[in-house]
Amino acid sequence: MLAFSCIIDRWYYGDWILVQYNFIEFNVLKGGGSFYGTHPWHWYITQGYPVIMTSHLFPFVMGAWKARNKVLLFLIVWTIFFYSFLSHKEFRFLLPALPMSMHYCGVYFNSLCRKPRIKKKKLKKRSESKQTKTTSSSDSLVSSDASTTPIIHQSTGTVHVIDGAIDESQEVDGAAEVTDNTQSSSPSSKSPSEDPFEKQQRKHKHNLTVAKYLVFILIGLNLIPAIYLHQNITMRFLTCEPNLKQEEDYIDEADIFYEDPEDWLKIEYKQQKRQLPSHLVYFNTLQFDISLFLSQSGYRQCGKFFHTHLPEGRTGSHVIVSCR
Repeated sequence: MLAFSCIIDRWYYGDWILVQYNFIEFNVLKGGGSFYGTHPWHWYITQGYPVIMTSHLFPFVMGAWKARNKVLLFLIVWTIFFYSFLSHKEFRFLLPALPMSMHYCGVYFNSLCRKPRIKKKKLKKRSESKQTKTTSSSDSLVSSDASTTPIIHQSTGTVHVIDGAIDESQEVDGAAEVTDNTQSSSPSSKSPSEDPFEKQQRKHKHNLTVAKYLVFILIGLNLIPAIYLHQNITMRFLTCEPNLKQEEDYIDEADIFYEDPEDWLKIEYKQQKRQLPSHLVYFNTLQFDISLFLSQSGYRQCGKFFHTHLPEGRTGSHVIVSCR
């Protein structure tokens, strides 16, 4: 597998490169990951893993204790142990351990569904009904947790911006949230015979045709629009690369922007006479700082989308779209 990886990298980069070693060298030997923030060694144990497991943490512990085969448990512990050595820690780094953890949750839920050995016939029906309730409650626990977690934690704000949500044909009040962009303003499009999926696709294509040049001021979420969007639309992102060239007094573009957001926009587009983007996408934490630039440049708010219940630092609770 390692040799196959080297061959693919040789074909892509044009030189022999061992990506696995580069990862260890940058993150462990040189500590480059600390550029994006550091956490204590126990963070994955005390916060990271309990958060990604949420309501499944108790079933996991019980299932791991009941299970006879501990091989997957060893892999989970090894993953947490290895990543604990890295100073920069994130929840997503533990996602490879999540499917293995669900196995032990299944072991616990399966133990609850076993038929108890009861000799009396009168109690047989009662035990079966209790078993059915237990099964349904475990299923609802899985489904509710699976649906709640992606909704609460930084889920759909940036995706909705791309998912046909930028709508020039619909006026949106500045304080209102855009929650339904599937309705068209033309009476002919409201035909009940039209398939809802085709209607959404048509609306989506129209909205993406309007968007010509998007600028995203969303630090840490730059890849989401790039992966989700499959249209020929120019996008510009604030970058936050580490100091790979070892420059003195290095400051990444994102830090330069947040020192004075309005001044950065004026220099970037007005003083250098660059084309103003058709849409600006940013967190609501920046709304006050760049409001003067937006009004002077002819921007209006055309979308506001929920992002997270727990805003922190530069990350706001909502993603705002301003368009010209």
